[in-house]
Amino acid sequence: MEIFLNNGEFKTAVKKLGLVFLFGLALIILLCVVFLGVLNTGIARGNESIAGEILKNHPELEGEMAKAVTQGYSEESALAGAAILQKYGYGEGMPLYSQPLLQTGFTPVLLCAFGFILVLFIVCFIVLRTEYGKIYKKLQAVTQSAEKVVEGDIVTLSEEGEGDFYKLGHSFNRMAETVNASMQSAAAEKQFLRNAIADISHQIKTPLSSILVFNELMLSDEAMDEGTREDFLAKSRSQLMRIQWLVESLLKMAMLESGTINFQKKKVNIRDVLEKSVLPVQALSQVKGVSIRILAGNDAHMICDDKWTVEACTNIVKNAVEHSKPGGAVEVSAESTGLFTKIRIKDNGGGIAEKDLPHIFERFYRGGQTPGAESVGVGLSLSKLIVEGQGGLLFARSEPGKGSVFEIALLHGLKTE
Repeated sequence: MEIFLNNGEFKTAVKKLGLVFLFGLALIILLCVVFLGVLNTGIARGNESIAGEILKNHPELEGEMAKAVTQGYSEESALAGAAILQKYGYGEGMPLYSQPLLQTGFTPVLLCAFGFILVLFIVCFIVLRTEYGKIYKKLQAVTQSAEKVVEGDIVTLSEEGEGDFYKLGHSFNRMAETVNASMQSAAAEKQFLRNAIADISHQIKTPLSSILVFNELMLSDEAMDEGTREDFLAKSRSQLMRIQWLVESLLKMAMLESGTINFQKKKVNIRDVLEKSVLPVQALSQVKGVSIRILAGNDAHMICDDKWTVEACTNIVKNAVEHSKPGGAVEVSAESTGLFTKIRIKDNGGGIAEKDLPHIFERFYRGGQTPGAESVGVGLSLSKLIVEGQGGLLFARSEPGKGSVFEIALLHGLKTE
């Protein structure tokens, strides 16, 4: 019952049907009054007719006749009269239409009763049609709104009032917001995928073209000396390694973004992590003439996934070396507090422009490149995903002409193996 009482449409219909009931009750009372008036008139006229007929021939019975008519019902007289009238077919069991008193009023009463029922039916029909029409319009509005949501045109339903339809409107609007957010997210992901494919295609196209040129030269020039051939092979190998690194980095980023990577956090030696991070960049630093120094104690420890943390640090160190000038220096240090371990990677290169600093962790963003740098804008983005995947923070500070500082902060208290 409470469900119906909380339904606005049900309460409205009950109110209107209640008014119809009161109207019908008033009409019935009116019909009863009219019918009783007609019946009273008929009884009076019938008694007057009987008295007149008898007194016309027997005027001496006037007193007794008046007494019989005005004093009302008498059981003894009724029985005596019934015995006499039954001989002429008049009595309680005769049909209504044979009653002289009802012959004039019977048909009008039936017509009034039929008319009353017809009017009551029409009124109830109008009330129900009106209420169901409102319900149908609301359902139609929900259906049309749902179709528009599917087509991408977000609409909302009214949440004013009370009842199940207003609850439905509230739920529908929440659903529409969720669908809208999902559609926007899907559109953004689709656009991102389109841009990513274009960027990957562009990044791979150049080294592939170089490899094809090198191979074509080596195949077409049979007289090519061995030194030139080895130089072309070395360059081809370098380009293939670049493609391999790019593809592997993008696959890692895809796994990190999809949440399929399960970081194995444990207590590890900080200096070991830093040394492993610097090792893959040693050859590049020697070629560019950039020195790398590690400032960390041998007994300091941190809690992290050492494999992925090394990957993140390596990308940042590589970026620092690439953007350093010959004779520059990269400093890799670490400090541990009661709450977190902070790894700091500092260089004295040209720095990062103020307009580029907010975007350096975006995928494929390169901004103002240092001459000679071969960054494709993937390494820093991958490092950020790795650090944040472990619940840490990665941020950068820089001043043009004074170098850059990248800091990784990993909280303590994480579960260890």
